[in-house]
Amino acid sequence: MGSGQVSGAGPRGPAASGEQVYQGLRAQILRLDPASAGLQQGSPRQVVWGALMETGYPRGTATLVALADGTTTAGTSFRRCSTRPTA
Repeated sequence: MGSGQVSGAGPRGPAASGEQVYQGLRAQILRLDPASAGLQQGSPRQVVWGALMETGYPRGTATLVALADGTTTAGTSFRRCSTRPTA
């Protein structure tokens, strides 16, 4: 990710399940402080620094995250997540 990078990496240990990794990444983005991640706020009227959208499916949840620095992340609770910076 860009300067607001959210990482699923943690201390070495037993491999986490896909659901655990997904929940960990989801929690990180929901707790992210935009200023500490380098996502500067513009004018007082411009307060959006990111968006998160979730969709429920019978097998789990799909999440899409887009940040003001152009970073996008898509992931599911049942498959591996992917991150792509803006081209």
